[in-house]
Amino acid sequence: MPAGGENTCAEIIGVVPDARRFSAVEDATMTFYVPFSGDGNGFITALVVRPRGKPEDWIATVRSAIQETAPNLPFASVTPLADLLAPSIRPWRLGATMFSGFALLALVLSAVGLYGVLAYVVTQRTHEMGVRVAMGAQRWDVQRLMVSHGVRVAALGAAIGAVAGLVAGRVLSSLLYGVSPRDPLVLVVAALVPVIVAAVASYLPARRASRVDPVVALRYE
Repeated sequence: MPAGGENTCAEIIGVVPDARRFSAVEDATMTFYVPFSGDGNGFITALVVRPRGKPEDWIATVRSAIQETAPNLPFASVTPLADLLAPSIRPWRLGATMFSGFALLALVLSAVGLYGVLAYVVTQRTHEMGVRVAMGAQRWDVQRLMVSHGVRVAALGAAIGAVAGLVAGRVLSSLLYGVSPRDPLVLVVAALVPVIVAAVASYLPARRASRVDPVVALRYE
């Protein structure tokens, strides 16, 4: 394959289909590598070393080896790859941190609101629970009825939210780096939190109401 001129050929020693040369967030391009011939047609811009262990522990060793090999080199700059990529990734990390904070805040607020609404709804059904207990229903059956009602409502909302999240994720995928808009762990956690909150919010008031004397519960308004 030509390399450097129409009449010059070189051996290809490696092909990378998704290389990024200047930035971690640039579009990936295919790149091929040829051996360094030392005939003056090319020059080394970087030497990549993959050490065992922490890269920081090998900086002095690599710099010393480079200086022994090339004593005319004024200074050998050895930098871990993570430090080279940090400036291009930092804005994305900042944005991800902000979005994660807003998402966590929204999840907490929704959980608090869901708990308050369901606890109020279950408390308003104290009279109904008193009637059921007075007619022979077991307390556990009454509690299970209230919990199942709250969980169904929360599960329906979580399903709608998951679908909306998948649709919005496809729209926002261009703003994401290194993560998938369809991360199963995130979707599962976002769906489980409201269901668990709904179960707790329904169980605690139902448990208190089912333990009240049926005569007192029947008088509840």
